[in-house]
Amino acid sequence: MPSPSELNRNRYLENFSTAAFSTGDNGDGATGFLARVLPSLLPVEDDAGKYHEIDMDDVMRDEMKERAPGSKIDTVDWKVGDASYMTKQYAIGQKLPEEYNAKSYGALNVEEAANAIANERAMVSMEVRFANAFWGTGKGWRDLAGAASTVADTSYIYWNRSTAKPIDDISAESIRMKRVGWRRPNTLALGAEAAAKLLTTDQVIGRLNNGQTPGGPAEASLADLAKMFKVQRVLVGDAVYNSAKQGATASKSFILGSKSAWLGYIAPRMTKYTLTACATITWRKLAGNDQGVRVYRRWSDDYRSWIIEVIHDDVQKQVSSALGTYFDNIVE
Repeated sequence: MPSPSELNRNRYLENFSTAAFSTGDNGDGATGFLARVLPSLLPVEDDAGKYHEIDMDDVMRDEMKERAPGSKIDTVDWKVGDASYMTKQYAIGQKLPEEYNAKSYGALNVEEAANAIANERAMVSMEVRFANAFWGTGKGWRDLAGAASTVADTSYIYWNRSTAKPIDDISAESIRMKRVGWRRPNTLALGAEAAAKLLTTDQVIGRLNNGQTPGGPAEASLADLAKMFKVQRVLVGDAVYNSAKQGATASKSFILGSKSAWLGYIAPRMTKYTLTACATITWRKLAGNDQGVRVYRRWSDDYRSWIIEVIHDDVQKQVSSALGTYFDNIVE
């Protein structure tokens, strides 16, 4: 039987939240949130359980044998590691005073605006948790740094320098990841400054074929980077937040380290047995959608306001550390 709170559930506004969570885009300007678009998405039926990593060291052995007709087929084992998850619930309520609904413009537009504000606040929270889990050194990935000179397994020349060769660097990491992690990377994520400088670096511009604009210089795009680096997608994490407490002077900064980058393999279709770098696990059964998000609209006599509540249940998990490389301060 549905809980009493389900009477306040607003499916119309929930569609906006589901779209925002699944694209990292909450309308004009509210883009660049990677928490939901970079990791694999794994909707689950229970809020707690197990996911599994197949031991690829076993899988990749050459163990098939020639067989004579009628003879017994040799069988082999496969090892599966267990890891646990437990989703947590996050919620925020956006007040919508009755006076706002009484304005001359449509009440529906005001409710959509209140929902959009709640969505963006939710995505800021998700992005901060994403940064804490995955974006930085010491997170479990292969860590490399930008430096004045390349040192094997430690650093690459800053990608904005004229002597840098970021295409070669990414190619080397791609080959290495395939060898140690069994998959080539398909996703490159860039901080805001890393993206801006990589698009104008000498090696990238030099690789463009007739890329100049009429009467202007050659200009690279994220699609060009994807082709050059041989990945399926290049993402830019440029979401901004205010880290100051309410009432204090605003302290605005990019949520993700703006001079850094991440390269890895993200499975496009995730199961509990799929190899991927990281995943966002959502509680689908409770929400009734893959994003694990619910939206409620209820009246508060205390505030004389409608309350638009956005609630989601999820957890971010690293699945295979071998399938990610973090480039710390890769541009100056």
